[in-house]
Amino acid sequence: MISKTYPIGILKQYKYVVTLSFYEGKLLLSRHKYRTTWETQGGHVEAGETPFEAAKRELYEESGAVEYDIVPLCDYWAGTEDESKGANGMVFCAKIRRLDAIPESEMAEVKTFDTLPDNLTYPAITPNLFAYLKEHEKKSIFDIVGDNYFGTFTKARAACRAIIIEDGKILLSYEKNNDQWMIPGGGLEAGESEPECCIREVAEETGTCVEVSECKLEIDEYYEDWKWINYYFIGRIVGRADTHLTEREKEAGMEPRWIPVEEAIRIFANHQDYAATDEMRRGMYLRECTALSRILLDMLK
Repeated sequence: MISKTYPIGILKQYKYVVTLSFYEGKLLLSRHKYRTTWETQGGHVEAGETPFEAAKRELYEESGAVEYDIVPLCDYWAGTEDESKGANGMVFCAKIRRLDAIPESEMAEVKTFDTLPDNLTYPAITPNLFAYLKEHEKKSIFDIVGDNYFGTFTKARAACRAIIIEDGKILLSYEKNNDQWMIPGGGLEAGESEPECCIREVAEETGTCVEVSECKLEIDEYYEDWKWINYYFIGRIVGRADTHLTEREKEAGMEPRWIPVEEAIRIFANHQDYAATDEMRRGMYLRECTALSRILLDMLK
């Protein structure tokens, strides 16, 4: 058996989910009742489930995790060496805060490890997924997928966006007439620094004054002949401001909304649904999903 890894959303028709779990700073692996080997939590995506829902269900069933943070990491394919048979899966990363007893299932026990043990149930898959996490968690989607994912470009513009999280909720800009969600932010104007742009755009879109940290992530995005360079900051609310929407934003019905972080991940992780009908939304949601996942992974450490 062999396995291959891909950025989130590149593959479709997911059959499996896998979660790379951490508990008290160590790897958390599970052992099946009828095996002596160790494995990550995961399994089949059931009918009617999203990969995200399947990952949470399997994590609880196979480890007893009841309090945790979980974010998507990447896609993977596993199959025969000649690639004649195989299946797609989505990989998640979880930081577990509390474990209960494992519910009645096929798993006998869980155990923490400093490093991956030699006796793995899936030695062709598990080390590959942890290697992806180590190699790519700090990289942008552009670094991972290369120049040609969204096509060529002749013009470029920079945008600055803020990820603002309070009490488990994230502040997003929502266009109710388009049913479209975005991490607040917008285009860099002449003479502005990136932090100044981020603060101004968030105030104009959401009516919120924020202060921002250093840039946490850069994601390059491509549409036809345009290249967008997106800078993501962590924002903290320090006051209120008056909104100043553009005419297009007014027509779209843009308004600020606080939603659970988990719900935001679910929304943005559905970017593959727009592949045939709305390429721009697909690209934007892929970008937002990648940014949110990468920054949350960094915050989990």
